[in-house]
Amino acid sequence: MVQRTPRGKVTVLIVDDDEHICSMLENLLDHWEYQTIVACGAREALEILRKETPLVVLSDIEMPGTNGFQLLQIIKQRYPKVPVIMMSGRGTAEEDAKRSLELGAFKFIPKPLDLKYLIQVLSVIEVCSRLEQRNKSR
Repeated sequence: MVQRTPRGKVTVLIVDDDEHICSMLENLLDHWEYQTIVACGAREALEILRKETPLVVLSDIEMPGTNGFQLLQIIKQRYPKVPVIMMSGRGTAEEDAKRSLELGAFKFIPKPLDLKYLIQVLSVIEVCSRLEQRNKSR
């Protein structure tokens, strides 16, 4: 079950080693009434996932150590109901998008991020989550 804060916000786990991207996403998502948790890499993200159930994980692909593709595979194995949005600023966006979706990502968004599109995708995930919870409670 997706955790909600006392004010009803749902949580987005941001995984990126770029502090500027993390800060920008935190500010944007806070403005749109999402609670954020930031992990600087895959290891930290997995530690958080052991304790928290976010609405979605928003992960970069290029990170030192365990990259985003490897993190996606681990999340899909251990937490299959948690959707993952992959993002990357590498020059191989088509290849990254294809591989992300093959590995089970909900969506791939190239950098620089289209922030309006990101909010739309998060809204779709939130609506789907609420419908799923409603159906389970019946």
